[in-house]
Amino acid sequence: MSLPRIAHEFTLAADPELKYTPGGKAVVSVRLVANQKKKDPNGQGWVDDKTLWIDGEAWEKLAENITESLVKGDLAMVEGRIETQEWTDKQSGQKRSKTRLLIDQMGPSLRFRSTPHSGQRQQPRNPASNVAEHPQDDRSWSSPARSYPQPVEEPPF
Repeated sequence: MSLPRIAHEFTLAADPELKYTPGGKAVVSVRLVANQKKKDPNGQGWVDDKTLWIDGEAWEKLAENITESLVKGDLAMVEGRIETQEWTDKQSGQKRSKTRLLIDQMGPSLRFRSTPHSGQRQQPRNPASNVAEHPQDDRSWSSPARSYPQPVEEPPF
């Protein structure tokens, strides 16, 4: 049986904590929170209703990218698998459990802000020009305009 998957927008409740295993693999722990809103009974807008707190974990390059890209308070789109960890407390001998999110993908939410891109961007083309900005371009790749049949007034069924 596979683990349940979720994709949801969360707020980072703390800065991501990056650590390395003895074997050199990166692992990040991040505290996530999601709030459900409801209409204020007094008609004063929206208020927080239910809150979900969950710890997330990601590995290797994703762990490093999360640490470099996100900080406490950021909204992030997160996709992952929900897992319950179980262990026996060494001091009390009691069985304990904790639900966590094994993160497969995570990135900044763009709903309320933009994020600068660090990679190479293409230079925008001049929208007034239909010709590519390369002098050697003779547009030989372009195909002539096609003529399409006129639409039929009646549907074929």
